[in-house]
Amino acid sequence: MTAPLTAPTAAPPLVFTVAITGHQDIAADAHPALIGQIGTVLSLAARHLDREKVRNPIDAPREVTLRFLSALAPGADQIGARAAILPESAGAGWRLEAILPFETGVCKQLARAALTKRNAERKARRAPQLAPADITAGVDGIAELAGKAGRVLTLADWQPSGDARADEDWQARRYATIGQMLVRRADLLIALWDGTPPRGRGGTADVVTEALRSGVPVVWIDPAKPASSVSLLPRTDGAPMAASDMVRLWSPPAPARDKTAPVCDKACQAIDLAVGQVLLGNDDARAICITRYLNEKPPEQWIESHAPGENPPDPVPGDTHRAYARMLYWVLQYPKAALRQLTKAQRKAGKIATELRTNPFRHARPATGGWYRSALLYGFWFGVKRGDAGTANAAPLLDYAAQADALATRLSNQYRSAYVWIFLLAPPAVTCAVLSALLMFDFPKSKPILVLIELGVVLLATAIFMTNRANDPADRHSRRRGSGWLHAQDTHQRWLDARLIAESQRSGQLLAWAGFSGRRPLEAAALEDHEEHHDHSHGAGHAPPRTVWAPHFANAIAALPELPIDEVGHGPATAMTPARIAAVARAARTVIDDQMVYHELNHQRLEALNHRLDTISLRAIQWAAGFSLAFLVLWTAYAAGLIEPHSPAYLLKDAVGYVAAFAGAVLPAVAAAAAGIRFQGDFERFAMRSKDTADRLKALAKRAAQLEQRAADCDPNPCKGQPPLFEPLLDLLLDTQGMLDEDLADWRFAYAARPITLG
Repeated sequence: MTAPLTAPTAAPPLVFTVAITGHQDIAADAHPALIGQIGTVLSLAARHLDREKVRNPIDAPREVTLRFLSALAPGADQIGARAAILPESAGAGWRLEAILPFETGVCKQLARAALTKRNAERKARRAPQLAPADITAGVDGIAELAGKAGRVLTLADWQPSGDARADEDWQARRYATIGQMLVRRADLLIALWDGTPPRGRGGTADVVTEALRSGVPVVWIDPAKPASSVSLLPRTDGAPMAASDMVRLWSPPAPARDKTAPVCDKACQAIDLAVGQVLLGNDDARAICITRYLNEKPPEQWIESHAPGENPPDPVPGDTHRAYARMLYWVLQYPKAALRQLTKAQRKAGKIATELRTNPFRHARPATGGWYRSALLYGFWFGVKRGDAGTANAAPLLDYAAQADALATRLSNQYRSAYVWIFLLAPPAVTCAVLSALLMFDFPKSKPILVLIELGVVLLATAIFMTNRANDPADRHSRRRGSGWLHAQDTHQRWLDARLIAESQRSGQLLAWAGFSGRRPLEAAALEDHEEHHDHSHGAGHAPPRTVWAPHFANAIAALPELPIDEVGHGPATAMTPARIAAVARAARTVIDDQMVYHELNHQRLEALNHRLDTISLRAIQWAAGFSLAFLVLWTAYAAGLIEPHSPAYLLKDAVGYVAAFAGAVLPAVAAAAAGIRFQGDFERFAMRSKDTADRLKALAKRAAQLEQRAADCDPNPCKGQPPLFEPLLDLLLDTQGMLDEDLADWRFAYAARPITLG
């Protein structure tokens, strides 16, 4: 798959999602007031978002999509859904979306059983009960509201078997899963909750606690007090606290209130925080960095050479920063091509070992015109094709991922080529210096020429450093480097940020296929980035921390996917049947296999590169020592009178002396250059990291294959008498995302400490 010819040049559309959670057994006479209160919250959120987004030029042009997410259970879920389809809410742009935990018939059956059980509990406590008509209305409301939703995802992978104990356990797990999905997709959670601890697994209190732990603010409405709303805000100190404990510490009597509890008397504080978290340009420093990213030069498109009479291939991104790729190719090719290591199974199957690095260059020309030349081309590939079964809803991620991937690849080639050039220019500079010293008496006119060449080499290395050095656009002291002839391009940090954006979508697409996409908590990522960027790139020894913006931008992209959609027809309702789960598991295995092959090859390639560069350093030192030792032997023989003046041996001594002087200076410089490239690339560390990642991916690929087979065995009907399929799928996708994110974080941590330097 290739990158599109036109990449996005603006910030991604602004998706704002509100989810609802709460109790099922809310008295019918409280519904109208609660619907009105939720409608007011939605109206406030829409108006506040419109008002805030126009305050900065990044968010102002972003198209807004307002989603209201509900599981459509009787009670709170349906109250929220009816508020979202009010004419005022629909007029403000809100669209109802639904996630049903089971097939509609099963949902209705379980809802009636749950409400009947709650009525029995109320009767035992002599509390008011729900009327039979209210129970029936709640049960019938599931199908009614599903028909009015703009998008419906039904988890149709499981049905009760009649084993009460097992069914109850699996149902509780499914309700917990629904709560996690609501929290993951939500920017703001509305909870119709009495403030008490959860009655069972996945209860309202658990969902509220999970939301606050994930950084999602909550508007809490007590069904007994529908006219009031309270903001529950995530704790800024990161300390975990159950939502029911937070409410208990805050609740009256007033003298006993915990003044530090992040609870406010009105909904506007939660709305304000939620809106602030989805905007990109509301922080000045972040806005400057995002503006620079949006103004990046689009990747140059190249057309590969083709036979006369054939249609030219589609243009793909490429560049001519060839130094690193050429160094990698030559080192792994000479004096003997390094070959891939085969497993026992591959050798038994008769496979032949291929070269670790084939020629990476292609004969191509710019799509805008020009001559054919050697270029590095890189088509976009994230493991699956657009339109593969079960993956259609992740399509909005791909254009932004393709843009970031092409930019990251170009900057990677530029950064790596820059440090390779800086290190490789050291030996020629030393060579000129040594030759000018050796020849200054016999060839005095050569000295100025050699000095000029040496100066030119040093200036070239300095220019490469100056144009690639750090330059935080949000730092007014660093910003001065951004203009002029040798303006600092901040290649290193731009590469790290673009790669984070691209790779976040590689793992994000997996969760989108299961309807689990959404923004991730930013606190941990921000702190990591904050610490990582205490580098010494400013040359002062203690540089200020860099502005953290890339995770925010990646989150804006991650929020784009809708609930899973069918590839054919694109109707509003999609069922997560065993067949669809098998298709998603198959697509996930394709991505896992693709990454596994990459990391296996990367491990072998970097390991061989590290070994050969180390060998070059060692051989250079050995040769330098050998020449010096040979000269010492000849000189000792001459001093001992064993060599006559002006004899052939005497002339050999003088020649070896010149060679030893030359080699003693130049060959250590070659060894240092090879060692510097090894250190800057840290090939040994990344080889070991790729080996570990490949091993872990193998285990994930095995799990994906097993899940695919298990789902195929259930098809076409939902599984009965065995555990559900959706939770293992979600666990697989989350584990894969976590592993890929861990690999990315380790990669960023290592490279953040390696900006472009002069030595």
